[in-house]
Amino acid sequence: MTGLVRTAAIGAPVARIDGPAKVTGSAPYAFECRLDRPVYAHLVQATVARGWVTAIDVTAAQALDGVLFVLTHQDMPRLASDHDRELWVLQSGQVWYRGQVIGVAVADSIEIAREAARLVTVQYQAEPHEVRLRADSQDLYKPQTVNPALVTDTAEGDVAAALAAAPVRIDATYTTPAEYHNPIEPHTTVAIWAGAGDAEHLTMYDSNQGASRIAEQLAQVFGLNPSRVTVISPFVGGAFGSKSRAKAHQVAAALAARQAAGRPVKLALTRRQMFAGTGYRTPTIQRVQLGARADGTLTAIAHDAISQTARFKEFAEQTALGTRTMYAAPHRRMSWRPPAASTRSSSGSATSPSSTRKPACPTPPVTLPRACARERAGSAGSTATPPQGRGPRTAGWPGPASPPPPTRCIPTPAARRQPFGRSPVAGTGWRSGPPISAPGRGPC
Repeated sequence: MTGLVRTAAIGAPVARIDGPAKVTGSAPYAFECRLDRPVYAHLVQATVARGWVTAIDVTAAQALDGVLFVLTHQDMPRLASDHDRELWVLQSGQVWYRGQVIGVAVADSIEIAREAARLVTVQYQAEPHEVRLRADSQDLYKPQTVNPALVTDTAEGDVAAALAAAPVRIDATYTTPAEYHNPIEPHTTVAIWAGAGDAEHLTMYDSNQGASRIAEQLAQVFGLNPSRVTVISPFVGGAFGSKSRAKAHQVAAALAARQAAGRPVKLALTRRQMFAGTGYRTPTIQRVQLGARADGTLTAIAHDAISQTARFKEFAEQTALGTRTMYAAPHRRMSWRPPAASTRSSSGSATSPSSTRKPACPTPPVTLPRACARERAGSAGSTATPPQGRGPRTAGWPGPASPPPPTRCIPTPAARRQPFGRSPVAGTGWRSGPPISAPGRGPC
């Protein structure tokens, strides 16, 4: 086959199917689904970073007029699966991170539910926690895989010897801060149960990026056949990857709906809650070592990354994946070392050699060679300018522990960035599960 493939769509002014609804504001968010006699849920969250709930008093909250009930771990039935510990909601008094769901207040209005959650009093037995990312942490370890399911460490050739022999070298440490998801539409869900026994069916009107996957996750958590869970997500008001998998608030809404006698339960995270329960991009500490010939050809690359993960669920963020995928050299090493922190799981990406800061040098820049993509393509960069290299890092690094040599000139190009995967197109009427008929169902 020769010649170019021609299509009628590329370059044509194709109208978006969901464009008019979004521009005019008539595209509903998940929370705006019109269902009969809804009730509203508000989360009670842990205020310590690690420990145990030793006492929780819901008396004042339940006495508030308009409150239906307040759920805690003390009165919850067992969920069917703890395969994903992030979804193991209200199953014990153990606290893994600040902001963890430890209760759900359900009432006739949003305002009453929020006030009821405020009235819940909690006592804790706090335990030591670690939330600050440090290169000298004693808890650094090699994760099983790197997101999504890639080999953790790779090494080719003799990096140390190649760096020592290189006439031009860079050895610098860079840091990037934590970054949080906060799309226009917060994480929201509406849960309703229908039927009983083998005919029991869970329907979720939810803001997400993958209705089928989330339906499968919820089915596993509740011990249901996937055909008995329907997730409907016709529009998504932003996500940045944070709505690609099920989260604790979706399980909390479904648990509350089971107690609501057939009434739909609406739950929307507040902006403040978005910082605790929806994932984030981990801060990173990255040591980048480059060796090159005088003409700028790379001979050695080492990219050693430290990032956070949770104690209860491992997530090794693909910090150095862009380096591994895009840059060729006969001697290369990439590694990841997260310390187990008292935080929720994270997601995101960081830097690559092309985004390292160039030392002051009169030599004109040249383009460094790019490697063929020998693995699945990864993201290549943060939009923030990395700070200047900061001194030696010793403990916990897979590479040499000696102080880095003085920074010398190696010309580098402008940063290249490649997204990790593709964002799904919102407004395509995603749904999972069989067709349903929900009483009073609106245009969701």
